[in-house]
Amino acid sequence: MAEFANLRLMYAYMFYASWRQITFMGNEFGATSEWNHKSELQWYLLKYELHWKMKDCVRDLNLLLRHEPALFEKPI
Repeated sequence: MAEFANLRLMYAYMFYASWRQITFMGNEFGATSEWNHKSELQWYLLKYELHWKMKDCVRDLNLLLRHEPALFEKPI
């Protein structure tokens, strides 16, 4: 459970402090293994509360980033 809290904190920092939003396939819902082009993502993980809450967190960060100009406009 603490791992997901740390992951959410890392995503919040990455989205708003570094000016870069880098996610890769499966990271937005906390996939437990690396992406493999020969198999599909671990969608079954979304039936677990921690994983769908992680997905909701990334969705909310994206929405906030899209609607708050101070977060996407470059400083002068």
